[in-house]
Amino acid sequence: MDPSTAPEIPVIDISGFLAGTDRAAVAAAVADACRTVGFLQIVGHGIETEALDAAYAAMASLVELPEPDKDAHQCPNGHPFRGYSRHTHPDGRVAQERFQINRFDDAAAAAAAGVPARYGDYFVANVWPDLDGFEPALRSLFARTQLLGARIMELFEQALGVAPGSLVRSVEPNVSCLAVNHYPASGVVGTPDAEPVILLREHPDSGTLTILHQRGTYEGLQILDPGGEWRPVPVREDAFVVNIGELMARWTNNRWRSTRHRVVGSPDPADHRTTITTFHLPAVDTTVAPLAELVGDATPAYEAVTPYEWERMFLETVSATYERTRAPA
Repeated sequence: MDPSTAPEIPVIDISGFLAGTDRAAVAAAVADACRTVGFLQIVGHGIETEALDAAYAAMASLVELPEPDKDAHQCPNGHPFRGYSRHTHPDGRVAQERFQINRFDDAAAAAAAGVPARYGDYFVANVWPDLDGFEPALRSLFARTQLLGARIMELFEQALGVAPGSLVRSVEPNVSCLAVNHYPASGVVGTPDAEPVILLREHPDSGTLTILHQRGTYEGLQILDPGGEWRPVPVREDAFVVNIGELMARWTNNRWRSTRHRVVGSPDPADHRTTITTFHLPAVDTTVAPLAELVGDATPAYEAVTPYEWERMFLETVSATYERTRAPA
């Protein structure tokens, strides 16, 4: 495919769907984006800039700590998606810093919300830095993005043409994660026409959907378009980037794409970026299987799986990608 004819990453105003005034048109636009690109940007989402500002400021306060203090907030058992982690370049420069939490602080919090006790080992404890305003800022934004995720799942039902409740009834109690990624200025001058430095390797996301807000001085997030070309995702203050994860691809029997993407560095030594990402997942015991309406008389492309089983599979196969304190290749 000629890169000039590849589908663009659409920007879709979902305010009409959220208000109930323009549901069909918004659903049609989302369906087309998920089928052809697997990525879109949404505006009119209703999340206040102030909540984002507070979360970005919280991450900045963590990043500014001395390394030993930051390292004290790593997950004690080495779980790659809890607490603070850091990737470095081969020369020791920091390539990426991440802080990540689950919706539930630990197994006891999950049980209190009605999650069956047999799934307790899924909920590795969150690690919260004792920084002024840090925890409230992230909790506040995360509460908003979880609600947005539920509304997007409702939007997905209409976009797929499946029965109301087919996806939404499985959302709660969701086991989504929130991650804040900081990619600092490299301090190294690059050559504009050289191959970019990879800060986060090419991958598809694993969950149902990803909701990402980005700030920075360059377009570091790139998607692999249907023609095999890397396309940057524009940085928009008013938008969240939404993309389909592998569990959603399974749910839709591959009607929708789980698009591969990566994060690259900039040749400008002063460029930097930070992102706040909600990795949306439904209840941990949800049965995710191709929806009957989307399979028809064909053989389903996938066996049923739960998020509980899926995380085990995911960690076994790809967690090395996120190995702590090791530079991405």
